[in-house]
Amino acid sequence: MLDYETLDIIADTYIPALAILSIVYLSRSIVSRNWAYVGLQMLFLVYAFTLAYGLMFIDNRFALWPTFGLDYSTHTAVAMVLVVFLGLRIKSAWAFCLGSLVGYALLMLYQDYHSISDIITTALALCIFLLPVMFLFVSKSREPANKTM
Repeated sequence: MLDYETLDIIADTYIPALAILSIVYLSRSIVSRNWAYVGLQMLFLVYAFTLAYGLMFIDNRFALWPTFGLDYSTHTAVAMVLVVFLGLRIKSAWAFCLGSLVGYALLMLYQDYHSISDIITTALALCIFLLPVMFLFVSKSREPANKTM
């Protein structure tokens, strides 16, 4: 079994690895000069990151999670944003993306970063605001290229 420090390094590289993959896939759209799709992807990322960090700010300001004996998991929120982005971008990789997120959640539990309640409540709070935008992203990305957004 891997020691705590090795698992900590793995946990610390998960989000940067997702970020690098996201940049690679965003770059592919830029290289193909699909500007409408690039704009849509950027808009999604800005919204999703604003949501993840906005919820963190609200929690820090009003102590919502601590009121219930919980901790808002910024790790979960940021990982979820990147996993959803990659899942939307690489439709055939949804299962892998979600599996990696579950694995990351299990690692956070094992390393005692967060409780299962922290992770689930953070994910649910994010999903409430992210799901409608995900459906909009999917519907807009399926429209013909010559149709204006």
